[in-house]
This record gives sequence, structure tokens and C-alpha cells, in this order.
Amino acid sequence: MSFIIKLTEENPSGIQQFENPDFRDAVSGAQKDYAKNADKDIGDLLVNLLIERTKKENRDLAQIVLNESLRIVPKLINEHLAVLSAVFFVQNYYKEIRLDHKELQHLLDESLGKISNEIIPGYSCFRHLEFTGCGSSGKTGVRGIEQYITLRYKGLFFTGFNEAQIDKIELPNKLRKRLVTPCINDTTKLQINALNDKDLIKILEENSVDENYRTKIFTLFNENRMNHKDVKICISKFSPFMESIFYKWNNSEMRTFLPTSVGMSIAHANLKRKGFKLPDIPVLFSEEKR
Repeated sequence: MSFIIKLTEENPSGIQQFENPDFRDAVSGAQKDYAKNADKDIGDLLVNLLIERTKKENRDLAQIVLNESLRIVPKLINEHLAVLSAVFFVQNYYKEIRLDHKELQHLLDESLGKISNEIIPGYSCFRHLEFTGCGSSGKTGVRGIEQYITLRYKGLFFTGFNEAQIDKIELPNKLRKRLVTPCINDTTKLQINALNDKDLIKILEENSVDENYRTKIFTLFNENRMNHKDVKICISKFSPFMESIFYKWNNSEMRTFLPTSVGMSIAHANLKRKGFKLPDIPVLFSEEKR
């Protein structure tokens, strides 16, 4: 494994972790597991997890999860990693982007696009993920991929409204210029210039918009939206591989699978192994839900 080389590049101070018996034990276990199967993909994944582990000096939830992840990874194969990574990305990933389909296309291409061919969500896949403690299938929180995406990137999927609808609100000109923009899906119409509810609230607060205007603006923001079928068609046009992923999601337990903290950390490391840029692992354990 290229662990020492990569550690020197990404987290030089992490070399001090070798003074910690718990960390030395984690490294030793990873080396033994790699020696048993000599799988380069697993080896690279173990290295990524070890790098994350060097950033945790104190015993906390993230350190415990990373230690367990190092133990579990050798029991998985690529199809398990791909399914786990796809579910994690869809359910948890969010990044602020501009109101531009190309921005979302880039996110999807660099994440799901790199694992789409490896996603094989069969019955045995989920039973093994459950057996290894990576997650479980349930009935709560069931959503389609398009629902997760529109929740976070609502502003990309409007059908738009006309001038008369915004005129009724009688917004001050300065506020109107800030809040209203041509609809990205139909340039003959308009839309609210915000990515999602959280983004819109921030804009309204920054401009000290009173409650009367806020209610009317939010009404416009939540109307004139694409239905879920059209959202899927729109996404599949700029990221064609998503058509296959939509099908797999809706016709397997991916739709109801809930990763554990260990499952999320493994998915996180696997996406980073594929070249997708992600924040450090402690973000996984934030209480904030999007």
C-alpha cells in the first residue's frame, strides 16, 4: 500500500499517530487484510480510511467508526461499495452551486457517473451489507432520487411564471432585481433566483424582507415546478447514465436502504477513491439535516 507516501502528501502531521497503539493496531490490521486478498481497489480504500483516521487524535465517534470501517472493508466487493456509495451520495450529499444545469451535471458525472456500471443492487448485495453492519432496509424515508435532488436543487427545475404573477406581489425594484431571474428551463418565463428553501431564506434575511412579502415569494417559489417525471427526463438529458440509476433505485432496495455510520464512512472513502472531492469525515456526523 502507498499509505506512507499518501499520508506525507495529504496529512504530514498524521505521522505522529504512529505513537498511538490503537492507530498502530489499525495499520497492522489493514496491512494483513490487504496481504490476504491483494485487491488494489480494497488497498486504495484502506489507505483512504487510514488517512482519515490520522486526522482523529482523540477517541470520538468518528475514530470509532473509522476503526470499524477498516475492519469491514475487506469483507466487501466493488458492487457493495458502489451501491453503498450511491445511496450515501443521494441521501446525504449537498453542495451549493449556481442556477445552472451544468453545475449539477458536473456533480453527478464526478460521483454517480464513476460508479454507475458497478451498481448491481441484487438481493444478496443488501443481505451482505446488512450482515456486515453497513446498513439496513426499511420503509421509512422512502424517496426517489429525483425527490432528493429537487429538495436540494429546487431552483433548477422550475417551469416558470409570467410577469403578471410577479407584478401582483409589488416588490420594490431593488428586491425584484435580486429575486427574479429568467427561468433556466424556459427563457420566456421567470423564476425566483434561489437554489432551495435555505438559500431563499438567507437572501430574504440579508435584504430584511418583511413577512408579508416572504409569504408571497415562497408561494411563487413552491409553485410552477416540474413534476418528478419531468425532473428525471431533464436530468437524464444532461447525464444520460442517470436513466439506468433511476431504474435501479426504483426497482431495488436502494430506495429504502439506510446506511449506518460505518456504511457512510466506507461510502465516503470510496467516493474519494474514485476522485470525487468530499469534506473530511466528521461532517458525516453533523446533526444538521438537509
